[in-house]
Amino acid sequence: MYYIGLHSTDDLNDGYFGSGQRLAKSIAYHGKSQHTKRIIEFLPTRKAVKEKEAQLVNEATLKDPFCMNLCKGGQGGDFSDETRKRIAETKRGKTLSEEHKKKVSTALKGKKKPPGFGERVSKSLTGKPLSETHKAACSAGHLGKKLSSRHRQSISEQLQGRSRSEDTKRKISKFMKGKSNVSAAKLCKPCTVDGQTIYPSRAALTAALGYGKNGARSPHLRFV
Repeated sequence: MYYIGLHSTDDLNDGYFGSGQRLAKSIAYHGKSQHTKRIIEFLPTRKAVKEKEAQLVNEATLKDPFCMNLCKGGQGGDFSDETRKRIAETKRGKTLSEEHKKKVSTALKGKKKPPGFGERVSKSLTGKPLSETHKAACSAGHLGKKLSSRHRQSISEQLQGRSRSEDTKRKISKFMKGKSNVSAAKLCKPCTVDGQTIYPSRAALTAALGYGKNGARSPHLRFV
């Protein structure tokens, strides 16, 4: 396997090892020590380097199964529609092993996303419906997980001032239709001690004792 790339620097020992997607995944999976770097040629200008890369990484090179480049040279990472389609086709139907996911996660940990990354991702996903399989996977991934206080606070701040759209209200109404109100049922349930009813309902208990540490939430009942 090989990857051909260009780099401009004043320090040959700056640690740069290539920026290709496949190369990055290969390094994350196999480790940097399993890869070697060789300088093909020194050139006087950035333009000359791009032209040389365009000569080396062409259509024939991309068809080589051992080539890790995804687009023709000299483009500077600006993928054409054809290249994007080729990338999508190579990834379609492939699933990463848990070991691979862990290695990629470790390699990317601590690295900052480029400016505007979140906005671009959000824009690309806007209006795209999720498949039932995707929804089920998301639901299973969050099952049993508890949000930290910091996470809850962050969500609360993001939702402040937002109003639900009519479509969202309609979906919530449809989802809740026919379902019993658990909270209302709890409030109407009699409060008992050893089988004896002490208050006819949770609402009555709250009205008498209040709500809190020493109230309906955690009552300290005194009786003879």
